Amino acid sequence: MRVHVLHDGVDAALRGRVQSCVAPLQIEWREVKGHRVLDFDGLLQITRATYLRLTMIEMLSPTIRRVLYLDVDMIVNGDLRPLWNTDLHDKVCAAVVDPGVNPDEFAAKWSLPRPGQYFNAGVMLIDLEKLRAKPLFQRAIAILENPTAHCEYADQDALNVVLWNEWLPVDPAWNFQRKFMYDDYSAWKALAPIKRGAPIIIHFTERQKPWQQSEWHPYAWLYLRSLLRTPFRKEVLRAGQISFGDCCKWWLRLVLKRPAIFRKSRLLTK
Repeated sequence: MRVHVLHDGVDAALRGRVQSCVAPLQIEWREVKGHRVLDFDGLLQITRATYLRLTMIEMLSPTIRRVLYLDVDMIVNGDLRPLWNTDLHDKVCAAVVDPGVNPDEFAAKWSLPRPGQYFNAGVMLIDLEKLRAKPLFQRAIAILENPTAHCEYADQDALNVVLWNEWLPVDPAWNFQRKFMYDDYSAWKALAPIKRGAPIIIHFTERQKPWQQSEWHPYAWLYLRSLLRTPFRKEVLRAGQISFGDCCKWWLRLVLKRPAIFRKSRLLTK
């Protein structure tokens, strides 16, 4: 597995510490310099780093034909190969529906054809050859540069405009967003009515994050479990004001209060 990290300034010492945590993986650090996306401001909890994904065509080797893009606020809790091997059926990318955005309202706002669906851009399996053949990411950047365009969710909105009906919806287990838990998991049940297992990629969307003491997510322990195995544990726990008691509480929350619809999954007891 080869990992490409798009960044706008991570020093060599920090890169070395990260590599030491994941020795089997080959990490290639791609620093974005002088690109127009660096002029964009963050939005709410979304930092300007989100825009770096729009540079992947320029930053990645032309020999790379397929890439699985992952946001940093998530935990992978299973094998990614089934997702990687997904047949895209001639689409540019595959992604998971975002239950927090009404697709009809979004289509009306941007004058897009209906029907259509809106995806969450935190997980995207991308056919880079098709993306190189179409200036889609350049169009997304142009939308963000337009002062009259209001993108409520930053570049995710722009990506949905340019990829409207150009993407393949996949199993929501590949991007379990916080909104799937609201209203007794109604959105999850609607998208995955016969799900037999727990989410594979847990995406800690919205303001709370599992490196903050205020996090309430039932899967937050999965993040802490990984963190505690790294040399970053003390500084991250200190910065987030997370105590030993909080760690115990988060573990108990997963064991005792994990979502009932996933309790039979073996992934949680690994």
